[in-house]
Amino acid sequence: MRNIEPRYELDIVEKSVKGFVYFCIGASLFCLGGLIGSQRAIGIYMEILNEERERLRAISEIYDSSLDNHQRIGSFTNIESRIK
Repeated sequence: MRNIEPRYELDIVEKSVKGFVYFCIGASLFCLGGLIGSQRAIGIYMEILNEERERLRAISEIYDSSLDNHQRIGSFTNIESRIK
């Protein structure tokens, strides 16, 4: 068995603990960044869904307003061209 100086052994332990603490901090920041990024992505996706819902609601209103005696007047492409 080798004889290691106590100060050198303490230095190794100190550096190992510091390295582990820095690793934990880095991993935590990485996970936090991932959570923030995924929340932003979900927010963007929800905005797109809301815009699509509004577009479909407008199509539905135009379609409903074009009904005469429960029969469709005009084609769906005409309805879409009125929205744009």
